[in-house]
Amino acid sequence: MSRVVLTALVVLAGCDAFASGEPVAFTTLTAPMERIAVNGTTVLRDPQALPAFVREAPDEGPVLFPDIDFERQIVLGVFYGGSFHAGCTGAVDVIESVQQERDELVVRIGPLPDLGPCRAVVYPSQLVVVDATSPKVRFEGRLPR
Repeated sequence: MSRVVLTALVVLAGCDAFASGEPVAFTTLTAPMERIAVNGTTVLRDPQALPAFVREAPDEGPVLFPDIDFERQIVLGVFYGGSFHAGCTGAVDVIESVQQERDELVVRIGPLPDLGPCRAVVYPSQLVVVDATSPKVRFEGRLPR
């Protein structure tokens, strides 16, 4: 009997190791993006870093950032500018999900979508505001190469 109870406890304790985590809400920033000429990802934890990724559009006036509380939020970025892409727009939605798993955020990146029939050189990218401040962030899935 004690072996059955012990086995059950070991099995139940291991169930948490495979939990998928809790979903974390995120919002895509819609400001015009700078042309980031590298492939990669970034985590912004400081308000002074944000203007390096967003540009002013002369015909649209100054960029108005949403209220981002860096005490409880971070900004995550995905960039595909290091290789040639042609299309109509550089704004993409590739971040599929953000999960809080133990002491880290796991950011799931999907495939780069069709950028449209245009022949303009574009720098696909996405910046999102995440309602979390986990010290560790792991990007997985279809990472920019």
